[in-house]
Amino acid sequence: MKAGKVSIDERWGWLSMVDRLSSGDITKHENIYERNYIECLNLLSYWHEKDKYMEQMNNIKNNSLR
Repeated sequence: MKAGKVSIDERWGWLSMVDRLSSGDITKHENIYERNYIECLNLLSYWHEKDKYMEQMNNIKNNSLR
């Protein structure tokens, strides 16, 4: 992220995490609030690492196609 820019996840914080855990289904938000927060944070950390890895792989793929 570039200096001065704020991502949507940073701006919306906890709601962004709940939305990701519920796959964007607002009817499941209450279920997320009832879950153990350690379990939720572990899953969010995994997705974060996976997203970074997939972005790196896509960048490598895109650079090799040029």
